[in-house]
Amino acid sequence: RVGEVLLFMGEEYWLAGELALVREGTPALTLFVAPERAQDRWLAAPRQGDVLYALVADAALADLGWPGVEVPSAGGTMRRVEEGACTIIPSGEVPEGWSGAGRYTVFRTMETVAVVVEQGSNRLALKGKTVPRRMVERMG
Repeated sequence: RVGEVLLFMGEEYWLAGELALVREGTPALTLFVAPERAQDRWLAAPRQGDVLYALVADAALADLGWPGVEVPSAGGTMRRVEEGACTIIPSGEVPEGWSGAGRYTVFRTMETVAVVVEQGSNRLALKGKTVPRRMVERMG
C-alpha cells in the first residue's frame, strides 16, 4: 500500500504512489513508485503469483514504441505473457497525467521482466527482475 516501506536485499523501497491497472473490476497489475535520487524505482504486484517485479525505467524499451510479442533482453528475448486494455487509477505521488483508459503489456523470462504502460501520450517502459514475495519484508 502507498506509504509503506518494504525491504528487499538490504534496500528500502518507500511506496510513494501507485498506478492500479484495472481490468474487469480488479487490479491486473499494480505499479508502486519508490522515489530514489538518481531515478524512480518501481515495484509491480501482479494479480496472481508469488513474485513482485523490481523495475526501473528503460530508455531502449521506450524507444521501441508499442512492443509486439517479444522484446530484446540481454542477449535473448522476452516473450509477452499478458496484455490488454485497462483503466488506470492513480493514488499518492505519481507522475501527472496517469488516469483513465490505457493499455499495458508484460514480458518475462525466468527472472527478467518488462512492463510497458500507455495512456494517451504517456508511456512508462520498465525493465527489471522478479522478486519472490517471501523475500520482501514490510518495515514498521
